[in-house]
Amino acid sequence: MQEEDIVVVETHIDDMNPQFYPPLIDRLLDAGAIDAFLIPILMKKGRPGMLLTVLAHPGQADSLSDLILEETTTLGVRQYPARRRILARRIVSVDTPYGAVRLKVVYPSGLARYTPEYEDCVQAARSVGVPLHRVYEAVHLAAGSLDLDRLP
Repeated sequence: MQEEDIVVVETHIDDMNPQFYPPLIDRLLDAGAIDAFLIPILMKKGRPGMLLTVLAHPGQADSLSDLILEETTTLGVRQYPARRRILARRIVSVDTPYGAVRLKVVYPSGLARYTPEYEDCVQAARSVGVPLHRVYEAVHLAAGSLDLDRLP
């Protein structure tokens, strides 16, 4: 388990075209945000809005705040320190009939747990023209043949 100090940057947004949200999240992540997400909220006077939350390394909080102020209709952002705990992870690849897919493997209580990389699964499904759930089934089958608790 690893711990690190981060900064939470957040703001409430209203009066913004909702089509602008996906590119905003992409820009924040491309600019170095650890994570960025939106939650629908009800603001004062019954106005619908969004809570934008960005997790940042301390040295990037100001530049990400500037990006939010440039890209949104908000008038201000909040920044506050936080601490996060992160599970150590390994990346391994499994071969499936649809191509190689990476897995994130973590050990929360000493035993392995894995998650297929979503983008790898989507790419495999598109390239072969099969439903996404078929790729996931193949990944789980391939991962079952690995001894994830004894990875090198």
